[in-house]
Amino acid sequence: MTDTRLAPAVVGLRIYVIHAFRGTGRPGEREANKARISAICKTLLALGALPISPVHMLDGLFDDTDPVQREQALRCCESAMDLADVAWAFGETSSEGCTREIVQAQRLRKPLRFVNQTEPWWPREDVCR
Repeated sequence: MTDTRLAPAVVGLRIYVIHAFRGTGRPGEREANKARISAICKTLLALGALPISPVHMLDGLFDDTDPVQREQALRCCESAMDLADVAWAFGETSSEGCTREIVQAQRLRKPLRFVNQTEPWWPREDVCR
């Protein structure tokens, strides 16, 4: 049983969600990452926060294989960070996009948290789907 009483105070927070999306190009990886991000956003909503997910805002608007469009998308992500109170990083964050978002959070002096989804306050995956 998840004890959400241990959750950080998130009610009303606008949380920028940092999570890998594009991946390495393996079949189904992008879709699996989007499903994970959707589950994270649903959990944040259930905890009373407002998730800011660039994946959900921008997916389908840019062609990741075109370097010019990819750069435009990453700039949009960096701009969207202005809307957030804090930034939380989930999962593997070593991708180019995640690294840029982390640097942007630091540049904007946003409180940055690396969330381990095994923490006692984080709901089990079956709860947040």
